[in-house]
Amino acid sequence: MKLEIVWWDVPDGALEPLRADLSDDVLRVWGEVPGLRLKLWFSDPASGRWGAAMLWDPDRPASPLPSNRALDLIGRPPSGRLGVVVEASVTGTSVTGTSVTGPRTEAA
Repeated sequence: MKLEIVWWDVPDGALEPLRADLSDDVLRVWGEVPGLRLKLWFSDPASGRWGAAMLWDPDRPASPLPSNRALDLIGRPPSGRLGVVVEASVTGTSVTGTSVTGPRTEAA
């Protein structure tokens, strides 16, 4: 498996439009990508960072991916990109009994 992490350093106020863009349609389209085991969108308001982590099994496909909405909204390539081989993984049990399956409705 491969893990790909991309992120942008964005100005103040830029996170909210990115969060608002995480519609059910966007999630559905990404959920249909062959080989994509998991995609996580993340933000860090303190550092002004927005990004995504994608877990590919076995690797990112050669076929075109859905539109990169963050790239469209931010208007420039990512500030950073990291691709690594996953050596091992484990899943755990939530201590809160909740799971995240769609966009958050409130900021952290």
